[in-house]
Amino acid sequence: MTYESLRILDLTDCGELQDYGVQKIVQAAPRLRNLVLAKCRQITDRAVIAITKLGKNLHYIHLGHCARITDAGVLQLVRMCNRIRYIDLACCTNLTDNSVTQLATLPKLKRIGLVKCGNITDRSIYALAKPKQATSGGAMAPSSLERVHLSYCTNLTLDGITALLSNCPRLTHLSLTGVAAFLREEILAFCREAPPEFNDHQRELFCVFSGNGVNRLRSYLTRLTQEARNQPYDAEGTMFDESSFDDNSSDIATINVDLMNPANEIDLGRPHQHQYLPPPPPPPPPPVQPHASPQQGAQQASPLMLPPLQIPPHAVLEQRGGSRHGSPTHFDPTSNDAPLTLEDAEELLGLDISKLD
Repeated sequence: MTYESLRILDLTDCGELQDYGVQKIVQAAPRLRNLVLAKCRQITDRAVIAITKLGKNLHYIHLGHCARITDAGVLQLVRMCNRIRYIDLACCTNLTDNSVTQLATLPKLKRIGLVKCGNITDRSIYALAKPKQATSGGAMAPSSLERVHLSYCTNLTLDGITALLSNCPRLTHLSLTGVAAFLREEILAFCREAPPEFNDHQRELFCVFSGNGVNRLRSYLTRLTQEARNQPYDAEGTMFDESSFDDNSSDIATINVDLMNPANEIDLGRPHQHQYLPPPPPPPPPPVQPHASPQQGAQQASPLMLPPLQIPPHAVLEQRGGSRHGSPTHFDPTSNDAPLTLEDAEELLGLDISKLD
């Protein structure tokens, strides 16, 4: 028995339905347009492969809470059923960006539900925002998305959603409940009121934009982006600013850093390739006393380039018979540590110490 005229079938929460049952349903109703299998938790990719036989007839598919479905099944579904307009994959926690980037290629996609698909990132959102090829001639048209459900997709950021809003002019509903990046006072100002039956915790996480709220959020995020792009970049921003240095103030140099440019961030804990500071001034030369004695002048003067020290042979030292100034008669550095006097140095080196100033 077949049901050629059957177009809509809702089997929500049929917990005992398995892959084999889905195969039989598709065989019996090959022209199904709307198929709801939400909370049919036993089905896997095998059931999704069976659904692909509906081909271009399938417009609406709800697979929420079918957590055993993976990217493999979704990729095949996109390939065979390219007229899908609505798809809900809420709580299909095995799905990744690979699934969403393929779903984004559906030319007629208007509504997509990805609530609690915690693996997806901004990569998925950028794919959804990408313009679609409208005609076979290659003309591009903006996305046809109208409703996007992204609650509890906690990896999403402002950048991705800004791109989505900027490139989806038909978008009228956007849910971001539980996404930390959007639970901010200035953004929640555009959010609609939480349902009255929600408790306090649910109200704190609630973040849904509808109608004019979507337009206001779009305008706000677009303005933030434009302000960031128009921020002037100071090419001298990381150089020492002499105008802010006062000789009478403490020795603190001012560094002007463009905070909007991450390349200019300075890590004070380690050297940074973008941190350019002028070298410190050289130390002043030591004072020179004009009337110092020759001995003092020799101590204060910079090191002299003296000729190599030549020590006479032991026999010569013995012939000289020692010095009256206390120098050792026998040269033995291990046992005699009496210091040389200036006269000894004059005699051994052949220098006139009085001329060294």
